[in-house]
Amino acid sequence: MTARGIVDSEGIKQLVEAGKVNINIVEKYIVVNGSGSVKMNEDRRNINGFNNAKFGDNAIIQGDSNVQTNNKNQEVATKAFADLFLEINHVQDEAKKQQAQFFAEQLEEAYKNEDKPKAEKVLGFLQSILTNAASLATVATLFGITL
Repeated sequence: MTARGIVDSEGIKQLVEAGKVNINIVEKYIVVNGSGSVKMNEDRRNINGFNNAKFGDNAIIQGDSNVQTNNKNQEVATKAFADLFLEINHVQDEAKKQQAQFFAEQLEEAYKNEDKPKAEKVLGFLQSILTNAASLATVATLFGITL
């Protein structure tokens, strides 16, 4: 036996000989009986409760051949913010342009932090400066907001 209850091959042999556990290998299943039962299939490692579950952005599931994706469409967001900054550059009044750039940066930060209440406030300020900017409407949809 090794530290923390991890059993090496010699420890398993001792437990089997002492009659404390039974080990059966049946069709690629490893079954260990003792203080509890554990079944693991080498071909399919499903954990009850996780199948078809939905997780947030910070969930990390580890396993063989595991692929995780973030469903945010980064290409759309990147293009929408680039278009927004481009439209801001066309604002003639220099003071309004600087305000709009500041608000657009705040809006981009709100998107990265998924802060919808902040986005709603900032969108209102930007809408008063840019009025009918298509890129602003696109950015608003990233938050699920309709202008």
